[in-house]
Amino acid sequence: MQIEFLIGLDGDGQPTVLIPKVSQGKPPYTFLWSDGNTDPTRTDLSPGTYQVTVTDDKGCTQVREFKFGIPGGGVIGNNGLQIDPVPGGVILRTDRIQNMTIRQVRLIDLLGRDLSSHSLLPESGPVFIELPIPGAYFMEFVNEQGDVWSQQIITH
Repeated sequence: MQIEFLIGLDGDGQPTVLIPKVSQGKPPYTFLWSDGNTDPTRTDLSPGTYQVTVTDDKGCTQVREFKFGIPGGGVIGNNGLQIDPVPGGVILRTDRIQNMTIRQVRLIDLLGRDLSSHSLLPESGPVFIELPIPGAYFMEFVNEQGDVWSQQIITH
């Protein structure tokens, strides 16, 4: 079972919604957050570090820890990728990813149009990616082996 996170941002780029997206398990899923909450979607989180435990219908569990709304902490999603919401966009950090180098990041709208593309060098520091208007976007990542995956970002 895998857990990714959909992050909702307000107009100032601050996180307001966190939705765990579960795959490779057997629905229905139950959720248990480190603060005792059992709702799948969270809109009431204060900045801090949280854990979510997801259990599927077969009793398999997966635990993910993440930092929500902490300056410099961001939300850690796919493969250790860190996305920090900031006004007007996000700051992407790749230095926590182990055993992989991201070579390219693309911002894509829901119609599949490329909005921006960023080439990254192994020593690249944090990268600012502008989000043109509030809405839903995909960030697509390509590693040095040519593997591609994406993370959805929702702003409002």
